[in-house]
Amino acid sequence: MTDNAELIIWLYPTSGEPFAVTTTDFGTEEQAIDALDGAFGQGSPLRLHERDDDRGETILVVNPSNIVAARVHSTTAATKTGQYL
Repeated sequence: MTDNAELIIWLYPTSGEPFAVTTTDFGTEEQAIDALDGAFGQGSPLRLHERDDDRGETILVVNPSNIVAARVHSTTAATKTGQYL
């Protein structure tokens, strides 16, 4: 079990419906935002691991050229909004 924050990352593709990934890959929202921002800025794929109890530890590879926006927020009740990229 990881001590990382459980985050929800919404991805908005250029075509199709938005989808969300619940992950513990990042320690904080800021680290997730930095990773997404870096991947989008460099045009390099980003790997996201779904949390352990979701579908047998699914790994998602995101091609930033097919994403128009992303939203990151915590799964805690105290977080009402997230940050869009």
